[in-house]
Amino acid sequence: MKSPKFWLRAAALGGVVALLGALPAVAANTRHFSGEGVEASFFSYNEVHGSSTSAFVFAGTFKDRFHDPPGGPPVTSSRTEVNVYLSQYFPGNPDDPSDDRWRDVFGYASPSLFRIDGRLQSATLEASIPATVCEYSPAVSDGPEPRPKPTPECTEVTLTVDLDWTGVGALTREGGSFHFRGDGFVVNGHFQGLRRSAEVAGVVSDGTTDYTGGAAGAGSIFQARQGEVIVD
Repeated sequence: MKSPKFWLRAAALGGVVALLGALPAVAANTRHFSGEGVEASFFSYNEVHGSSTSAFVFAGTFKDRFHDPPGGPPVTSSRTEVNVYLSQYFPGNPDDPSDDRWRDVFGYASPSLFRIDGRLQSATLEASIPATVCEYSPAVSDGPEPRPKPTPECTEVTLTVDLDWTGVGALTREGGSFHFRGDGFVVNGHFQGLRRSAEVAGVVSDGTTDYTGGAAGAGSIFQARQGEVIVD
């Protein structure tokens, strides 16, 4: 069965409650997605060295329920996971861009603790995440054409994530419907959402560096549901 993937950014939509639409009596499959989660971002700048660090954390508990084949028994799955992406820039000699450096750190895992207040007023996340660290240098050239970017050097680290979200402001509601027609299939869906902005405090550390920069970050706490009917 042809079933294109529709990934709504739950953190941006924030969301609740789902679909349902009446369709003709043809082969159809229904899918329901629901979840709750958090997202956070941090940025820090070192005025002495000119280096900068950006950190992004996304975590959630998500459930998926669908019928495949159409009319068959429901298939359900659930997961709780946390994803982390960190990016750092280290400038070198201003007259020699070849010694500038970039570092990316990324990883995901199941958290040891993930809890959200039912009214989306607070959340707590604790996790130990195996992550990959890759360092890059820029493409440099002595002529009109740049040389290929060198292959990054990558190593493995373990990140410790210990963050608390404190909601600020009112809940926002978002929702809508979508319709997609492809080659031999149609998808009708609906989504709605709840989200509250939040301040985020804590650490994202590899044991040496705290990638939050020791300052509070910005984020949100959300709930999300989406439903879709896929017709062949």
